[in-house]
Amino acid sequence: MGEVGHKQFSSLLNKVAEKMNLSSGTHPDEMNRSQLSKWENDGKNYLYIAPNKSESRAAEKVHKEYDGDWSKLKDMVRATIVVDDMKAMGTLPAALS
Repeated sequence: MGEVGHKQFSSLLNKVAEKMNLSSGTHPDEMNRSQLSKWENDGKNYLYIAPNKSESRAAEKVHKEYDGDWSKLKDMVRATIVVDDMKAMGTLPAALS
C-alpha cells in the first residue's frame, strides 16, 4: 500500500476520530499493566493507527502463510479503535461511512 495508501487510510480514520471525539493513544500492546489499567478506566475513546507493516515482515508472512501469493496480504495498514461504552460503539458504523 505504501506511503500514499497509509496517508489516505490515516486521513479517513482521522475523520472518524473527529466524528467520534476519539483521542490518539498508545496502542494497548505497547503499555504496561499499570498504564493499561489507567487507560481502560479514563472514560475516553481512542484511535491508534499503526505504522505500515515492514517489507521484510510482509514478505515473511506472504511466504509462510500465503504460499507466496502477495494478493492475499490484507493487513499492510491497520488501526485500533477502542470505545468506552456501547453507545460509542453504536456510533462507529455511521462514522465509518
